[in-house]
Parts: sequence; structure tokens; C-alpha cells
Amino acid sequence: IVLRSFMREAGTHAIAVGFPAGIHYAFDAENVRLAIAWKGRFLDARGTWFERFTPPAEPLGDSSIVFPTGVPFVMDHDVESPWPNRSAESMGYHFSGYRLDAAGIPTLLYRVGKTRIEDRIEALSRRTLRRSWTIDSGDSASPLVWCVHEASNLRLKDGQAAVGDGLTVRVISPAEIAGHVQESSAKKRWLIPLPSKESQKVEVEYSW
Repeated sequence: IVLRSFMREAGTHAIAVGFPAGIHYAFDAENVRLAIAWKGRFLDARGTWFERFTPPAEPLGDSSIVFPTGVPFVMDHDVESPWPNRSAESMGYHFSGYRLDAAGIPTLLYRVGKTRIEDRIEALSRRTLRRSWTIDSGDSASPLVWCVHEASNLRLKDGQAAVGDGLTVRVISPAEIAGHVQESSAKKRWLIPLPSKESQKVEVEYSW
């Protein structure tokens, strides 16, 4: 199920996606970020469908994970420098919709500068989401820094991070790259510099 709605965690441009496996997520298209994921029942859409003054749609399940604010990629960034704390729009991000595959799973489409990004999130089981970004830099081939995740209690070991609330974030691709943990303002960010190349793919799994 793909439902456009208002949501407390995902804002007024929320795209909620529900899977038969019983694990779901909502994407904030205005701020170009994965906002929340949860398990169990999908969404109370009564306000979206029937109310004149639409209240935010609420997840009906439990075991929710609220993801950090901020964009996933920054161009030409030094991993030792503070991570930019600016809006997606001011960082050059533009959301351009999504397309559905034969199974009805959306691929979210956006760009930063001339770099086009395809972002696909799918359920592997009732406890795991896999997220794949396909990055097409075209002729610009600007180097990117990827913020895999951020949290106040992030603990990185063997290519995966334990983040609290039972969440584990594991990098699938590129393999064998430890990255860099940056600490600032009581937060830790797992940053991985990506090489300058025309096209590449990076993947993570979220399990909880």
C-alpha cells in the first residue's frame, strides 16, 4: 500500500508504504528523508479519507523507529568538518516523485545538484527493511559523503551500528568500508566517503 498523507513524524508531504510482511515506513518528501518505520498494523487513514480538517495519520502498529533529520548525502564534504545543519532545499535537494515496480514497491526519486538518486526501501522480513540508493552523478561526478545513520548512542563495530531501541544498521554495499564516526552536539554520525564515479549503488539493512 502506498498512501500520501499528513503524518506527525513525516510532515505534510508524507508517503507511507505498507508491506504484507507487517513492517512499514513513511518518507518525508518535503525534507527528502526516511522519517519513521514501524511494525504491525499499517495506518489509521480515517482523517485522510473522511475528515474535513485532516488530522495527522497515525501508525496503527508498534515498535516504531524515528529516523534522524537531515539529508543522506552531501557533496564535496570533509568528514572531519561539521555535518551541515541546513534544509534539504538549501542543500540543493529536489524531490521529483516516485515510480512503482510490478510488485507495487515505490522507488523514490530525487536529486542533489546534478546528481540523480533513486531510493528503494523494501521489506525482507517482519524485522528487516533493506534500503538501496542508486546514485547517478552524470558528467559532474562530484564526490559524496554518505551519512549512514546518526544517533546519540551509536556504536559502530564490524560494518554495523547498534543505535538503541533495538535498531541495528548494517551496510551491505560498499563492503569492507568502516567509514568515520563524527561526534558533535551529543550526536554521533556514521559517515562514509564515496568515490567520484558516474554511477554507484549503496545499500543498508535496518533490523529491530
